[in-house]
Amino acid sequence: MITPLYASLLGIFFVFLSYRVASLRKQLQVGLGDGGEKKLAKAIRVHGNFSEYALFILVLLYFAEMQSSILFGEHYLMVIHLFGIILLFARGYHAYGITQHSGLSSGRIVGILLTWGLIICLSLINLVSFIKMHITTAI
Repeated sequence: MITPLYASLLGIFFVFLSYRVASLRKQLQVGLGDGGEKKLAKAIRVHGNFSEYALFILVLLYFAEMQSSILFGEHYLMVIHLFGIILLFARGYHAYGITQHSGLSSGRIVGILLTWGLIICLSLINLVSFIKMHITTAI
């Protein structure tokens, strides 16, 4: 199983982002919401965006790992690692891009495009694997 490795690394990153929000809340003395503080609002958004995408992609990655040998044969482990590495990079680069710039940034654009690409690729892998498995068993 490979997905637990990437889930663990993303979990550590999630705690790091959570700690950043908590530290800013303490520093700025804001208990709930962002208190009108732009720096805190940005940290909250980075954390929220990460949580919105990372878990969903991990689910797709797990399912792809469970059935991708149907499509990729003995090389499926390398494919899953590749997707896991791209996921780590995409979410990290996106978080960095939002943190460093208020508007558009290369980190933000590249991060979200890679994230969307992962969702599309993993969804297609899962769909094709599912169809191929069910056609094979039906015949």
